[in-house]
Amino acid sequence: ENIFMPFFLSFIAMIFIGLITMQSIRAYAGPRTEKQPYTVVQKDKELEIRWYPAVYMATMRTAPGSFRSMGYTGFRKLAGYIFGNNASQTKIAMTAPVHMDMNEVNPSMSFVLPSSSGLSTWPVPNDPDVQIEKSKEEYVAAIEFGGFVSDKDIQKMMKEAKEHEEEDKKTKELIEAKNSL
Repeated sequence: ENIFMPFFLSFIAMIFIGLITMQSIRAYAGPRTEKQPYTVVQKDKELEIRWYPAVYMATMRTAPGSFRSMGYTGFRKLAGYIFGNNASQTKIAMTAPVHMDMNEVNPSMSFVLPSSSGLSTWPVPNDPDVQIEKSKEEYVAAIEFGGFVSDKDIQKMMKEAKEHEEEDKKTKELIEAKNSL
């Protein structure tokens, strides 16, 4: 049974969860960068359905806008947090991937906080736009890519995802049932 595209609708807004590694991250992240654990449930070409366990994330939300503006502002603020712009001036290791939720209501960018840090609590961000949150375990549709991407690229991927999702309404109900467990 194909369980691909129905992950893109959340509430009434289409959510695109792009798991990306930007060139900026490559400059900071070396070969020993901790990567968020996940299990691939299904794969089709470049799209994967992944199950992610709950993790702590530093998240920055913004008003709807372009991918580029979200990427620049969000990355800068989140990088500031992990580079020590927090109440204890603690430097936190870079992780991969960066999570982008480019929905039309409340888009966000998140850095996964490293499980290997040994911290039992996370430092309070100095920037009020940065929030520390524990994610829920979830299934997501993921497209992984390196480098930079344009708003046009994002729109194209979202359109393709929507077309696949419309072809597979029954699977959507199955995935929603799994996520509600």
